[in-house]
Amino acid sequence: MDESNKLPFNPALQELTQYLRDFSSNAEIVLWNRIKDKQLGVDFSWQHPIGDFVFTFFCKEKRLAIEIESDAHTHPDAYFSSVQKQEALKDYNIRVIQLREEDIVKDVEKAVKLIKSSLT
Repeated sequence: MDESNKLPFNPALQELTQYLRDFSSNAEIVLWNRIKDKQLGVDFSWQHPIGDFVFTFFCKEKRLAIEIESDAHTHPDAYFSSVQKQEALKDYNIRVIQLREEDIVKDVEKAVKLIKSSLT
């Protein structure tokens, strides 16, 4: 594998990623059912760790991370975490899409269209 393409991995997050998948929100499940199995032409992983962060969904091929925001993300500390994630990812050429849980549940097709347009 080309080392310049390699993403940092923190094995300490493996247990957390499994927990997050086991206790997923309805919005995560609804969206996962629309993007899994290469339905958009690329692979996505669910609760993907990169460095010290976990992203709801990640497409390695397109270097696209998808974050699903809930009410918990409105806390001021969550804002700083989001900013830290984006700063940490600049060196790895990863783009981040942020979607709100309520918007996904209300109109999953709109969320899928946004993801599709971000894959090009």
